Amino acid sequence: MKTASNIAVTLAEYRYLNALIKKPNYWNDSRVTKDVLVSEIAKSVFEALEKLRSSNIRITPQSLLQAGLEIDFNINKQIIDTIFDTDDSGADNLDDILNTLNNASNKNSLINQLEALKIDANKAGDLDKSKILDKLSAIMDYLNKGADSSLITLTEWVDQYLEEMEERRNATRYSYGDVLLDKNIYKSCYPGAITTICAGTGTGKSSFVLYLMNGMIEQNVPCMYLSLEMSATDTFDRLISMRCGIPNNELFKPEMVDSIKEVVEEERKNLLNKKKFLFSDRTNIDLNKLRALIREFKQRVHSDYGVVAVDLITQIKEFMSASNNMSTASSIEAGMNKLNEIAKEENVHILAVAQFNRQSEGIKIHTVEEIDEMRPSLASIKNSGAIAERSRVVLGLHRPKLIADKYLVPINAPGADQLEDIIEVQILKNSNGPSGTILKYMFEPETFKILPVVEEDKLQSLLDDNDFNF
Repeated sequence: MKTASNIAVTLAEYRYLNALIKKPNYWNDSRVTKDVLVSEIAKSVFEALEKLRSSNIRITPQSLLQAGLEIDFNINKQIIDTIFDTDDSGADNLDDILNTLNNASNKNSLINQLEALKIDANKAGDLDKSKILDKLSAIMDYLNKGADSSLITLTEWVDQYLEEMEERRNATRYSYGDVLLDKNIYKSCYPGAITTICAGTGTGKSSFVLYLMNGMIEQNVPCMYLSLEMSATDTFDRLISMRCGIPNNELFKPEMVDSIKEVVEEERKNLLNKKKFLFSDRTNIDLNKLRALIREFKQRVHSDYGVVAVDLITQIKEFMSASNNMSTASSIEAGMNKLNEIAKEENVHILAVAQFNRQSEGIKIHTVEEIDEMRPSLASIKNSGAIAERSRVVLGLHRPKLIADKYLVPINAPGADQLEDIIEVQILKNSNGPSGTILKYMFEPETFKILPVVEEDKLQSLLDDNDFNF
């Protein structure tokens, strides 16, 4: 028995085939293919039309029926007559015909997928959650992918740009959770893009990302932190130290447990209304699982937009080793291409944490002034080509005191033991603005506190400028 959706598809297919008969110039359009049809009979009629055209045979009900029967014995005179008699009003607009066909077939396909999901959900026994989630994910993929062309005309492009202008008028901006980054990278964490944050071992890249996440938590920016290296406990140790000013070493003293638990319980109250943040320390993640986690995150925080921090990005399966006979560099390039696709399709901004290579460790320095020679560049990123190319923004962290303590203090270099602990964040790449700017942050490693270095008279104006809407 045919459902309403089946009938709608059939009518749309017949209208499409009728238009191809009445308007032969439509065959020159690249969108005219057999693939837009759903039923096998309609596809067979399409093939019959192609055969008649290639043989220069005039298309009539009789010739189409004969050619169709040679392809599919299910074709009959009634079907051919119905196609020829279908109302051709609006046939001058191929866009309308294709949109109607796509809409009807999409609805039919969605109904079929939902029916299959319903059958699985109603099966006796325990619910197969994994199977249900797979089918839900397939449905989400289908809905997100859609059937519309990605090609737009100049006027459509102008319309899209004017909508973007309206968003700017309404001050729709996307925060990094930090006043300096938001001031110097105007588009900030805009959807559909990647920011890479890179640093050497021990420089404080994870602490800096956690600082940004904490800023977003305070601003109620929808955000998710995936810690692929550190556990949930280790990460929360840092977060509670950062938020409450507790020296990290005190968290491990048995005599401090009761007092720290009181602080944590009090902090829980402060976090009750911060409902747009999610965390995971799950390992063994590939890009498909990352996409699934992003979708779950957006559903749970009820937002189509979000910031997703991945620490480290090279712990994602596709980045860890070569596959399919590709080199490691090629695998990372393919991974970054896929990551960029996910950012765009899921409407999120991805903060990808990456590691600097260790080439700088071979440099010998003898004075404080020479520390700047160890400042990283884009080339310092491991497998830098693909990572930097796909990132709209690249931030490089440099911590002079760490270098001084390692190389200069042991040789009693003048001034080496007097350096303040400052993390310098250099904008190595900025696709939508100037690069090269160095931003400075005071760092307290005992509590993981990070504070932007801003002249006092300018701080309030920076805070006033950062009026973000979510």
